[in-house]
Amino acid sequence: MARVADYVIIADAWHVDDGSTNTIRFNVPSNFHAASRCVLSFMFKVASADDMTLRVSINGTDVWTWNTSGGTDQPMRCIQEVVSANIVKAGENLFQFFTNSSDFRFTELSDIVLWFQGNA
Repeated sequence: MARVADYVIIADAWHVDDGSTNTIRFNVPSNFHAASRCVLSFMFKVASADDMTLRVSINGTDVWTWNTSGGTDQPMRCIQEVVSANIVKAGENLFQFFTNSSDFRFTELSDIVLWFQGNA
């Protein structure tokens, strides 16, 4: 069966880390081909006064991790990450991001898009 490239916009606006689990629900159409890998793309900016870790997960599986030591004030960046097959599913999915640090931190993500293959 032929496949086509498609995408779903998970979020367009900035989502600010509030110190707890940040969850965005999104839907993938029924023609989604789960055995193919996807490409996750998003913008992020971060400031931290100490060591910090930012993790991004889809449906409970970590798909991207970023670490910094000794504090940082990073400008906005664009990230693209290949997501393994069988993590995303047709229907409802959960995009989550988590941060941890022993001191002040500020994290925002936006323009979150998932590119995938669908059956034609």
